[in-house]
Amino acid sequence: MVKYRLDISSEDLELMVIGINCLEPDYRLAWAMSKVAGFQFERCADFVSEGDGRKFPMYQFEDVDLMRVYHLIANRFNNQIAVTPLEQIDYLLVVTGAITGISDELIEKIHGVDFVMLATEIDINLIKSNESLLSFL
Repeated sequence: MVKYRLDISSEDLELMVIGINCLEPDYRLAWAMSKVAGFQFERCADFVSEGDGRKFPMYQFEDVDLMRVYHLIANRFNNQIAVTPLEQIDYLLVVTGAITGISDELIEKIHGVDFVMLATEIDINLIKSNESLLSFL
């Protein structure tokens, strides 16, 4: 059987990933980010991990005016990790679309949520081998 590997450089993607740490459940984080940061997250189909089919809660918000789509994914759920290289991160905020120059502003908005302990931009090279994370975008 032939194996294919996804070879993506960060220049090829209109993609930004922000790692978020907090001790609250996914629905509460989505609600708080909607209230504080102006997102309007809605629960969508679960994120399915590559290979083993594990499912993780996922929320989506599409900002038509700014031409961006935000996916909030629980990286830790039921004692499992969605993206193994980021095992210390609780949630991933994946932003696609027009992302030039928004990272500092977006991280500041996320820090506006009282119970968020950490929000930091993740180097795309840490996750580019995770095809399931990139395939749903």
